[in-house]
Amino acid sequence: MKLGTEHDQPDAIDHPAQRPAEPDHPMALDGAVVAGDADLMARCMIEELLQVGLPARELLDMSRDPNYQALFAARRVLGDARMDRLIDQTLSRVGQHRFRTVEQTGDVQAAPLTVRGHSVHP
Repeated sequence: MKLGTEHDQPDAIDHPAQRPAEPDHPMALDGAVVAGDADLMARCMIEELLQVGLPARELLDMSRDPNYQALFAARRVLGDARMDRLIDQTLSRVGQHRFRTVEQTGDVQAAPLTVRGHSVHP
């Protein structure tokens, strides 16, 4: 990337989406287990997935599927019993967020909106 003045834009070719595909380097995720607290990392992943609404049963299944590399690696490092226990403990601590999206058709009533003490009417 060449930078001159503050008004210069980076060369378009420097953006990863603009780079040509290289046949020897397919667009695949490469990952490895790194040094650190695997227990803490697994708890963080589990908590985040539960908070976005993933059911615990699916989380268990994903952790056994090599296509979900991080969860699968955590299970391999921690062992089946510890991973299952972490999922249960995290579920009991944070719960599972559930939501439902409903599309409403028909008459919709306009509602006033108050922003910093001022009413805004649609």
